[in-house]
Formats: sequence, structure tokens, C-alpha cells
Amino acid sequence: DDDVNAEHARQPPPTKRMSKFSDRDRWNRIVQNDLENIPIGLIILWVNFICNSNATVTSICAILFATCRILHTILYAFQMQPFRSIAYSVALLSISTAAINLVIGAVSEA
Repeated sequence: DDDVNAEHARQPPPTKRMSKFSDRDRWNRIVQNDLENIPIGLIILWVNFICNSNATVTSICAILFATCRILHTILYAFQMQPFRSIAYSVALLSISTAAINLVIGAVSEA
């Protein structure tokens, strides 16, 4: 009975999340994800300013994108699902909206 209690005491508490990735692997994946998503988002936002795009829509999209990408990194680091996916989805939606805004601005300029 004492052996069972001693073994139970050595196990991590049930609230601690166990991950199959080490901290180093997790941060490498975070950086890779940022490198895949942030540059294209910034390009779309920057081109919005060159075209005759709606400045209010572009500004809202830029603020949402930046905020959600920062949140995504924090939530990824702390393994907080589904909030990480929600932050990613909102960032993706904001860039998609900015891309549509870009096309509308470019077409209306022509």
C-alpha cells in the first residue's frame, strides 16, 4: 500500500498538460508558423495602402491580424486549445478580408 502511494506521489499532477513536443520543438514550430503566415499578411496589408483600398477596413484588418498573431504565439506556447485555433482563424479571416478589400480597391481605381 505504501508503494502505491509513493508511486502516485511521483506522478505529475493531473492538471499539468503533457506534450509530445519538447519546449525547443514547440518554439521551433511557433517560429515556423510565424514565418509561414506573417510575411504574406504584411504584404497584403502593405499593398492595401498602395491601392485605393478602404483605409478603415485595412486598419481594422491590420489591428486584428497583429493582435491575433501575438495571441496565437502566446496560446501556442502555453498549449491553450481551442483558443490558439480561434486566434489563428480570426487572423486568417482578417487577412482574407484585407485581400478582398485590396481587390475591390484595385478594381475601383481602374
